[in-house]
Parts: sequence; structure tokens; C-alpha cells
Amino acid sequence: MTTEPPTGQSRGAGAGTTATDVDADGMVDTDADGTTDAGPATARYRVAVDRDACDGVFACLVRDDRFVESADGLADFAVDEAESVDRTAGADGAGRSDGTKGTVTATFADDRIDDARAAETACPLDAITVSTTTTDGDAVDEPTADDAPEGP
Repeated sequence: MTTEPPTGQSRGAGAGTTATDVDADGMVDTDADGTTDAGPATARYRVAVDRDACDGVFACLVRDDRFVESADGLADFAVDEAESVDRTAGADGAGRSDGTKGTVTATFADDRIDDARAAETACPLDAITVSTTTTDGDAVDEPTADDAPEGP
């Protein structure tokens, strides 16, 4: 016979858990028996917009409110939401004087990586890239659908 825990408590995760285990719903258990959740786990990640590929469709704005429309009509970031925002020259390295728009990259440390990934997926021009970072800020490459092996 299974006994349910009292109201307001959840079942423990079992042997081998620690005070910082993340359970299946992405919540961080603050104690070993799983009775208190501190909220979603936070992640440090970067979101980059290739402004040469961006055409101002703004599917990203609908999925993640940290994206904003810049004065030139392309996607940008609300800088007060990010740890940092970096802007670089265009992909050809010639700088902005040749008309390239460059890349804008924002670094975040919060629990909203799924919003950023939804914006990345929604962009019909594939102008958005999301990558997790190490503690020193270096990007960690994550496998994408394009990296999957082809055929049998």
C-alpha cells in the first residue's frame, strides 16, 4: 500500500540524492527528501543574432521578450536584461563601414534558456544561436539537428 505525503510535501527522490538535486520537472530540491523546491535551475548561456541574416521578421520577440526591435528594424536585445551585450563586425570581418550589420551577442545567467531556444527555433532565417557557457564565459558547443549523422 502506498502512503501519500502530507499536503504541501512531495515524495523524496530516494537514496543517493543531495541537497541540490534537480528533479524531472527542472526544479531544484533544496533538501534530500524533495519537500522544498527553489524554482527552476539557472543556466549561463549566450544568445547571438546574426544581424546580416536577420530580416526583421520578429518571431523571436513573440517567444522571448528580451528581444527588441532596434532603430534599424532588426532584432536586438534589451541590454538591462543581460549580463553583457557584445557587438561584432560582419561575418567577412571588414567591419560595418562596408554595410555589414554584424552580430550581437548577449550573455544571460537565469532560468529563461528555454525562451531563448524557442526564439532560436522560431526564427525562419536561422539568425539566432543559443549556446551554454562555462563559468569563465566560453561557449560550449551543443549538438544541433545539423550535427546528426545522416542515414543508416
